[in-house]
Amino acid sequence: MDLIKEFEAQRLHGGKKSWYTGATFLPGDSFVLVDYCNSRCCLYDSACNFVSEISFSATPWDVCHMKGNIIAISFPHKNKIEFLAANNTFEFLLTSNTKRACYGLSSLDEDHLVFSGYNNEEWRDCWGIIDKKGEEKFYHELQGDSSRDQSYVALNSTKTQVYVTWSNRRVLQCFGIEGDFKFSIELIDKPLGVCVNIDDSIFVLGHSSNNIHHISPSGELLNEISKDIPRESCKICTSLNKTYILITNRHKETRDKCFIYYARYRR
Repeated sequence: MDLIKEFEAQRLHGGKKSWYTGATFLPGDSFVLVDYCNSRCCLYDSACNFVSEISFSATPWDVCHMKGNIIAISFPHKNKIEFLAANNTFEFLLTSNTKRACYGLSSLDEDHLVFSGYNNEEWRDCWGIIDKKGEEKFYHELQGDSSRDQSYVALNSTKTQVYVTWSNRRVLQCFGIEGDFKFSIELIDKPLGVCVNIDDSIFVLGHSSNNIHHISPSGELLNEISKDIPRESCKICTSLNKTYILITNRHKETRDKCFIYYARYRR
């Protein structure tokens, strides 16, 4: 995995230091970053040039690509998801209220999302499937104590397996799309961002290290890739054609740094 671009994301003039907790690629390798600290979303072109931004009254966490130029953004503290069109500017399309605190988002199809987060009423970690109106089509609650912490979710290429992380659980868990348990793999450092590579292997960011855990589709730890990235990396995502990987960071000294890597990995 080779670093091809390191760039500083656009700073908000006079604002807090940024914390980019969400990222997603769009067609043509442009991409969107979600800035948790400053409650905004930023659009960049494929050369990493800043294009535009939009601010929110609530605090966003994650973003995923739906179809065309449409994206979905989670607001876990407000139990809602916003759908926007990201062209040269952003356009609001729809607001959906959710029953759960949704953190991680991944598109199942153009009308449905897989989310990860927790149940506000019973304080249980959970994941599920919702439609654009926020109505739950499937809900799965995890056993054991709730982490009530940051979470991310990813799907394999056939949309039949769900990979979920909660930073305080220190594991990557895999389920079938109907909730059947597949595997759980323990990771030493807090896992956060998770994405699926072109061969359906999985990359998981180690939040408290600079490691990227490379895991097979069956749950075998293949390798731990140490990169020259600061500690406390947060979100990892692949471009739509799986050519690139983008990593965001929240380290107190480097919160504006983002990194783009070639996704092709040679063992």
